[in-house]
Amino acid sequence: MKRFRPLLICHLILMALVLFFSLYNAGTVLGGFFGNPAEQELVSCLNGILYLATAVAVIFGFFHLLSGYGKKAASFYKTFLLLLVLACILNIILVLVGGASLAARNSPAIAVILLAVKALLLLALAYWKNLGKQKSWILFIALLVLDILYGWFFGDIAGYAVFKVISILTSLILDGTIGLSLAGKYADKDLRKTV
Repeated sequence: MKRFRPLLICHLILMALVLFFSLYNAGTVLGGFFGNPAEQELVSCLNGILYLATAVAVIFGFFHLLSGYGKKAASFYKTFLLLLVLACILNIILVLVGGASLAARNSPAIAVILLAVKALLLLALAYWKNLGKQKSWILFIALLVLDILYGWFFGDIAGYAVFKVISILTSLILDGTIGLSLAGKYADKDLRKTV
């Protein structure tokens, strides 16, 4: 993992920013939960849970990246991926109840399909035994493409383009955790083969 050290440090700093803003947004959304009209309470609650799930996923991502590639690290990685699946499910529910962006409300089927495929890719990365290096990277690249597509077409909230950029960057930072994990895992396997 030494050859990834500077990249890892930069990535951990970006993850800390995602953690801070996820907790801030969760506090903002859940703090205003009781002041919302009744029809918006479900959306506020789901958004708050989504931000909390993202924050907890980032924490498990930290633990995974800092703990190497043993059995404990594998459990952190699997928990990280499962929390991202939970975030996909919460996003699907938000699209279905009309709490997502205007673009997602106008094309809910496409948004739900993109999120469902993303959840399936994350589950494949978490549970597919003997996935192998090539298939892992193919799934990772497919995940990157899905996140960019979803962020580009459905990431704008209330018509503000800045949310589109934030959505894409957040997804790419979380995907970066998966990428660093795969790179470290296969570098570690290659190193063990040469020893």
